[in-house]
Amino acid sequence: MMTGKLFHYEKAAKLVDPKRQTLLPIEKVLSLLDLQEHDFVGDYGCGNGYFTIPIAKQVKTNVKAVDLQVEMLHLLKERAVKKQIFNIDYVQGALGQLSFQKHRFDKVLISFVLHEVKNLSSVLAEMTSHLKPGGKCVVLEWEAVDSETGPPVHHRISSDVMASKLEANGFEVEIGHINKAIYYIVASIPNASC
Repeated sequence: MMTGKLFHYEKAAKLVDPKRQTLLPIEKVLSLLDLQEHDFVGDYGCGNGYFTIPIAKQVKTNVKAVDLQVEMLHLLKERAVKKQIFNIDYVQGALGQLSFQKHRFDKVLISFVLHEVKNLSSVLAEMTSHLKPGGKCVVLEWEAVDSETGPPVHHRISSDVMASKLEANGFEVEIGHINKAIYYIVASIPNASC
């Protein structure tokens, strides 16, 4: 369930504007995911595919591209077809209500969507169950600071708060910043947990 702060699909062109590479380099995020060609990958909050398409180019499996807005998935599919990329499965659904099997993914990317969900704990618990033991999730979010882009500060979740919530759900975390306004958390499921 979302809180009503949804990034609307009518603004989707902003998400794939080449200028975005300066603020959010794709290669940096892909290096955090450490993709292997046979990884099963979920892109939660995929939008129109800023990360989905580059991920799909690196793996031989089908990437599960998840978004609440079916219009975003249509835009992603148009872009993927133009680029001759056919290993993407388009999944319309809300985080916290996804029906993927347990331990489905080796890697999950969640970019700029967790600040929009109402019940963060249930979404993180769902994510924990979707990842294989030893799996990795990369969370990208807006740091709780004023910036020219992004949602208002009061809608953001700070990196410290997000890290503690991930740890409470069984993840080992590593926090970093892409720039002052954007942080990443590499959250891993220990191999011992099943």
